[in-house]
Amino acid sequence: EIKNGDVVATYGYSTSVMRGISEAVAVHKTFSVIVIDAAPHFEGRRTSNLCLQLGLSVRYVLLPTANTVLSEANMLLVGCSALFCNGTLISRAGTSLCCLAAKYTNTPVLVCAETIKFRQGARMDALEKNERHIAVGEEERVGAKEGGNLQSQELALRYDATPMESLTAVVTEFGIIPPTSVVAIVREYSPQVLPS
Repeated sequence: EIKNGDVVATYGYSTSVMRGISEAVAVHKTFSVIVIDAAPHFEGRRTSNLCLQLGLSVRYVLLPTANTVLSEANMLLVGCSALFCNGTLISRAGTSLCCLAAKYTNTPVLVCAETIKFRQGARMDALEKNERHIAVGEEERVGAKEGGNLQSQELALRYDATPMESLTAVVTEFGIIPPTSVVAIVREYSPQVLPS
């Protein structure tokens, strides 16, 4: 729960995180936000603009400074693309680094996730079923051949995996739960409700 005077850090953009921030503003909580962002998408700009529209004090920083700014935060709110039974969080690339920095600075990490994003099974890394990012204008260079040999291939993944040990809690429509309880919620619902 966001309290008056808190400094809330977040990474990139997440509709779930923005919903939580908006709800806190709606009940007249006064707090400031640190938005951590990274290339190539710079989604945090959207978060910054929305927080400014809500009347919040916003500090916008880039990922390499996460270690420094997270020591000033009361919590780190991150979004979720998927959350597996073993507690592994799949989210936008860079999330894992933010969570690791938060763990190092003893800053609680709260994952904002609807239970529809909970998945059966376990994930140990983000290499399986990931998307590659190819920057605009880079299509010709990536995988270009020179003399019949593959010159180089850029690997820029859209998502990364954060282990359960780097997460403090998961905020869902059922309330705040520990990451170890994801498996219990997945078991409670049929596979038709929670896709694998």
